[in-house]
Amino acid sequence: MDSKAIAVEIEKRYPTPALPINTPALEKLREIFMGATQPLVPELVARVPRVLLNPASTEYFETTRAERFGMSLEEYEREKGGRKAWDAAHPKLKEIAAMLKEKGGPFLDGQQVSFADFALVGFLRFVQILNQPLYTHFMETYPEFGTLYDSSKQWLERDDH
Repeated sequence: MDSKAIAVEIEKRYPTPALPINTPALEKLREIFMGATQPLVPELVARVPRVLLNPASTEYFETTRAERFGMSLEEYEREKGGRKAWDAAHPKLKEIAAMLKEKGGPFLDGQQVSFADFALVGFLRFVQILNQPLYTHFMETYPEFGTLYDSSKQWLERDDH
């Protein structure tokens, strides 16, 4: 959610088409988001070097994360990931899914896309890239996430930078 300042600046420079930024949905999502995503960090961060990084970056990433977590990324994933990570995230993920239903979707504000949707779709895209089985589980458990993601595909078309 740190990208809000960037979104505000882009909206100032390019106001058309408008992208609502400071919405009630964003405030509510901010309250829930960390509780939904933080438990999943072991499932995701351990895959970053395997999926995203080049060898030179991998060594630095693994070393600094081992210092941060007090164990290797493999241990972190094994000890803190898996079913227990999903179970810890589930209540908050369920709340986000309910938010998507609340106004009839596909977006958090109903038919109007907003910055809050982009934040959520960005997270879903990150999960899809790093952990396809977890992404599939998201979509099967919360069809609202799939509807949001599918409705946002036009903004995901360029994926080369």
